[in-house]
Amino acid sequence: MLEELVIDSADRSVLSVIDPMRACAPPYAIRVRDRVAVNDATGGYGVGMTAGDNRLGPLLASFRQRAGISQRLLASRAGVSLAAIRDLEQGRTTRPRRSLVDAVVIVLELTADAEADFRQAAFGAAPDRPVQPAAGSVRIQILGALQVHRGPRRVLLGRGRRRAVLGRLALSANDAVLQTDLIDVLWGGAAPSTAAQVVQTYVSRLRAALQPFPQAQAQTQTGVVSRTPLGYRLNVDDEDLDLTDFRRRLDEARKAEPSAALEMFESALALWSGDPLHDVPELSSHPIVTAVLEERIAATLCYADLALAHCQPERCLPLLRALTAANPLHEPLHARLIAALAAGGLQASALDSYADISRRLVDELGIDPSPALVDTHRRVLRQQHGQVRPDRRAGHGPPPAFTSVRTVPSQLPFGVHGFIGRVEEIAQLNRYADTVTEAAVIVGLSGPAGVGKTALAVHWGHHAGNRFPDGCLYVNLNGYGPPEDAETPEEALRVLLDGLGVPPRRLPVGLDARAALFRSVIAGRRVLVVLDNARDAAQVRPLLPAAPGCLTLVTSRSSLTGLVAVEGAMSLPLDTLGRDEARALLTARLGRSATALESAAVEEVIDGCAGLPLALAITAARAAVAPRRSLAVVARGLRQGARRLDSLASPDATIDIRAVFSWSYRLLRRPTARLFRLLGLHTGGSVSAAVAASLAGDRPEEVAAALDELVEVNLLVEVEPGRYAFHDLLMAFSRELISTDPEASAGVRRLLDHYLHTSAEADRHLDAFRWTVPLPPLAPGVRPETIDDRDEALAWFTGEHAALMASVALAAASEDPAVALHPTRTARNMENYALRAGRWGDVIVASRTALAAASRRGDRIGQALAQHGISRASGYLGDTNGARDAGLRAAVLYREAGMHVGQADAYRSVATALHNAERFAEAVEVAERQVELYTTHGTAADQAQGFNTYGYLLAGSGRYAEALEPLDRALKLQNSIDDVYGAAFTLDSLGLAYLGTHRLAEAEDHYRGSLELFARIGDRYNMVYPTCGLGDVLAARGDTADADGMYRRARRLCQEAGLHHLAATVEDRLRAG
Repeated sequence: MLEELVIDSADRSVLSVIDPMRACAPPYAIRVRDRVAVNDATGGYGVGMTAGDNRLGPLLASFRQRAGISQRLLASRAGVSLAAIRDLEQGRTTRPRRSLVDAVVIVLELTADAEADFRQAAFGAAPDRPVQPAAGSVRIQILGALQVHRGPRRVLLGRGRRRAVLGRLALSANDAVLQTDLIDVLWGGAAPSTAAQVVQTYVSRLRAALQPFPQAQAQTQTGVVSRTPLGYRLNVDDEDLDLTDFRRRLDEARKAEPSAALEMFESALALWSGDPLHDVPELSSHPIVTAVLEERIAATLCYADLALAHCQPERCLPLLRALTAANPLHEPLHARLIAALAAGGLQASALDSYADISRRLVDELGIDPSPALVDTHRRVLRQQHGQVRPDRRAGHGPPPAFTSVRTVPSQLPFGVHGFIGRVEEIAQLNRYADTVTEAAVIVGLSGPAGVGKTALAVHWGHHAGNRFPDGCLYVNLNGYGPPEDAETPEEALRVLLDGLGVPPRRLPVGLDARAALFRSVIAGRRVLVVLDNARDAAQVRPLLPAAPGCLTLVTSRSSLTGLVAVEGAMSLPLDTLGRDEARALLTARLGRSATALESAAVEEVIDGCAGLPLALAITAARAAVAPRRSLAVVARGLRQGARRLDSLASPDATIDIRAVFSWSYRLLRRPTARLFRLLGLHTGGSVSAAVAASLAGDRPEEVAAALDELVEVNLLVEVEPGRYAFHDLLMAFSRELISTDPEASAGVRRLLDHYLHTSAEADRHLDAFRWTVPLPPLAPGVRPETIDDRDEALAWFTGEHAALMASVALAAASEDPAVALHPTRTARNMENYALRAGRWGDVIVASRTALAAASRRGDRIGQALAQHGISRASGYLGDTNGARDAGLRAAVLYREAGMHVGQADAYRSVATALHNAERFAEAVEVAERQVELYTTHGTAADQAQGFNTYGYLLAGSGRYAEALEPLDRALKLQNSIDDVYGAAFTLDSLGLAYLGTHRLAEAEDHYRGSLELFARIGDRYNMVYPTCGLGDVLAARGDTADADGMYRRARRLCQEAGLHHLAATVEDRLRAG
């Protein structure tokens, strides 16, 4: 389509001076797409003008204005100074240099007539051979000297670094080139601070040179050179760049019939005129140039093999001679040359060539000729002409035969037979693979040692091979193997490039150069890259393809947070197998009949291996190779505590659990390795960051960094924010390490100190008026946690309950006198929480453990505390005899120790137990004794507690009216000191007393008040009593339905709290209603 460019009045005035007829002619029509200027008015320019008149300047100005460019832009594109253009237009230069005129003609793309007129004005005579009109798009040549043409005309690029920028962009045509890469090409390591701006200037000038007309650029979104987020891209069609054209022709050749392929190979190789960009010194040794040279050699080898196979050696001889001269040590090329010479009847020359290459190999490299070269020589001597036999030595194998110019690697190792599970992860990998055409995809497959990362990666890779038609690359980085076996990125790149067919001698020196070559060679292919057993992101980064089409699957014990954050990698963490998957794995390895016969042992093995696939596989292998040994015997070995890992040991370090774990452990920083060992002392489930800090005796921020490192390498799992846990087998490994560590004893004390003092702090928020017991001093480095209110206290006890139980047992077993008091004091601190959580069975276990330790150590106060705890717990569990006996023993021990408030507390437990056994008179008598002790030795809160117990037992024995007076006294004392918890109990007791005296409204008010306070405190356990009391009030009124509703509510609370004895009483009331 023609687009008209209208000349303004200034243009016309200039033209009228030159040629009045043209000033009146229709406007010039310019074919923008093909950039062809056509004078529709006259079909040419007038003649008869002589050199020396004042025509050159105005003529140049008119041509420039029609092209729509300024003097400065014309100078830039022509590679001359602005002054030269101004002097020419203003008539100060009447005899311009021919190179200047040539440049102007090319940049302005003058038609033949316009060029002739311009040259006549410049030199006084028209040229003998005017340049033909320019038509078509730009064509860039880099397979030799760097040249750019538009049609038959050459586009001037200027000199120096601007050419290097174009050359580098052309080497990666249609792919983004980082600005930093361009800077490195131009300046190496000595780039100026303004390098980025200079590069931008060079690119702008290239755009101008490659797109003379603004209208042309407006027709595309990006232009020939476009900006990308981090650099630039040269946008070309295959035919616009000889390198892409070369590759296209090769692809067609390999798909063609052999009879036609020879000419197609020749067509492709004819595009070469020398080494790529040999006139651009900045790129002469660039890795991508090396890779492009390899493409030429690979194509030549295929071409030569095809020519020899068709008995036409003369066709390939000229090219082989040229390339062997340029590559005097390239054995595959020389082998083809020798074969071609011999096949063409030049046997003597063939033998001479063999002698030359053999001598050079020995003299320069100190090596003998390759087997392929020797075989070619032998075939020449026997006059057996034909194709060269392949050499299987690394780096000497022939390129793909005629059927493929590119190597298609298939490097994945053998997959696991009978792969089980991981359905969700495989589906996710498939979804990631669906997006590779949009951008290169990186997936980080992370998890602890032995969880099956490699097995999954290889299994998926084999099944997803059809998604990656250009092959699968695999390299084991050994990041967590023996340190001496770890692959450096440089060595890993050698493996990857070898898989892509790059010969060793073409590998550049240096990590950056190899990485650039790898990215270039793999660009444009759809390849799966599996980087197995990576240590960290730094080991992986140089190995990542950048172009769309590739998926890189990285397996690591590290979470690879850096790759996720910087490169946008997808994180796919692997957990241990669930029971069903673990069972399926054992069945697949051992057979359905074997596992069916020993189903119980199978479950034990699953528990012992904790779902770790490697452990399950080792166990299954042991059972399979020793069929006479039952699976039950194998399972027994997994229960051997300290010797548990012995059952998973192996002479093969790659499947020995200790060795596999130790590789991760040895790579930890020293403070992190120390924390890993110390965490083996913690046996109560997950551990908080605060506990870990006290355990290590270090500053919290230092410990936090160590915890993050352990999580990053999957030696520890953050099960919830701020809480961490070991896999069972890693816990066993940690315990083995700490068992021989001299710091173990000090670590145990710090751990127990933390739990003792923090639990005491939390317990004070649950019962602020409870009498206290002195605690031993803190060890250095211990930082007990700060608890601010009742809710935090309940949350802390809930999270640490298992750890508290374990700490009581650990302290009881310790021989360290510094922790002798810890078992009984810690167990006591747990009691009030257990009251609210219904965990009185745990209190009995902890108190009995503490009692044994206190008895062994002769700790009378400790024995009293433990007996008291047993008494309270037994009472709540309905064991009245146990509660009474333990309470009496506690009272005696308290009295002997002179702890009168403790003695009163024990009597209160005894009185309650007697009451529950319906020994009402004895209960009241014991209650009177506890009131006396509280009144004499206790605080107001103690006295209120004593009065409440006494009043409750009076009411419970039917003496309701007598109960009101002590209960009122108790409530007044509690209100005066704001004892909410005590008041909740007293209100419940008053409800019972008022109910017994038939004052139902007051009974209901007091029960509801008690229920409200217990609910506010969060004590669901004790909410049972006022709830049941309200049911009694409603029943007394005759509101049977409402009463039953309240009883059902009470029953539900009993079931939640585990109050089975009280639940039976509630059931009786429901039946009675």
